[in-house]
Amino acid sequence: MDIIGNNGLDQVVGDDAVAGGLNLCTMRLFKAPFTVDRNTLLADLTAIEADYTGYAAEAIVWSAPTISDDGQIEYQGVTGEFRPTGTAITNSIYGGFIVAGGALMWAWEFPNGPLPMGSALDNIVVTPRFRARTTSIAEVIS
Repeated sequence: MDIIGNNGLDQVVGDDAVAGGLNLCTMRLFKAPFTVDRNTLLADLTAIEADYTGYAAEAIVWSAPTISDDGQIEYQGVTGEFRPTGTAITNSIYGGFIVAGGALMWAWEFPNGPLPMGSALDNIVVTPRFRARTTSIAEVIS
């Protein structure tokens, strides 16, 4: 017999995740070509973490649950904007990752990367969307 969860279960799981393990998580960027998979370690990514002038990890604040266009419960993360404050150190950014409580939660490669981060005219905005039932999504605007 298969037991099927519904949106109510997804919301309970999501509420627990957002209030617990995902609370106070940060988004970070990496600056070298790297193929992420389920075996990627946090140390792999911190070794190639961005260091352009003005770089800092961005804290994620999670929204109340909403229903996405495809009918799934999701929590949208709000972050600041990644933008260099100078030109002394420049990077090409290949992807990003989310860390919570010292553990790697997600990592991704930018599909149109690398993205330049070399002047105050460059920027990256990523909107993470957590879904309890399926793979979470990261939307990138640069």
